[in-house]
Amino acid sequence: MSHPSDEPPALKEAGGRRVVPWPGKFVRRHRKLVLTLCLFGVTIACSTALILARGTVSHLGGWGYAGAFTLAVIGNAAVAVPFPWLLLVAPLGATLSPEWLTLWSVLGAVIGSSVLYGLGKSYANVPAIRWVNRRGRWTKLAIVAFLSISPVASYPALAAGALRVPAPAALAITVVGEGLKIWLAIHAVAFGLRVLGV
Repeated sequence: MSHPSDEPPALKEAGGRRVVPWPGKFVRRHRKLVLTLCLFGVTIACSTALILARGTVSHLGGWGYAGAFTLAVIGNAAVAVPFPWLLLVAPLGATLSPEWLTLWSVLGAVIGSSVLYGLGKSYANVPAIRWVNRRGRWTKLAIVAFLSISPVASYPALAAGALRVPAPAALAITVVGEGLKIWLAIHAVAFGLRVLGV
């Protein structure tokens, strides 16, 4: 028979009964860990969906604006698998309004990037990130802005979260950078189609 003092600290005596505290206590105490694990789970789920449904994902472009929005969300939330969503969205500018296509793609990119922004905050104690954080606000903003307009999988929101760039500044950089990148890609494809006479 166990002695009452041998019980784990999580159990308490209440009116002669043992009571396990509400799981919310653990969540409140370790909310950064829980948030990081949840956001990491979302990115792994998006990456796994890309791997398992490669053919289906590439057909999302046929859904028009909704497909462009979905591709932008998945492409910006997936870390484990770099996904060239821009290459699937840009040709849609030949049949859809480039302005509306840019707007819906930017909206999807912002939503997908918000997952990475939250995940990036857990990397703030990495030595290289701490070194960059000591360089000042303008250095951090320049890094995030450069990554935002980079055509390769660069994850500016992940960097913005890790560098502790304030959320409004990260949002503004993401909107401008992604919007510029999408707009240029759409018009580059349209120009190429005109040159080829298609």
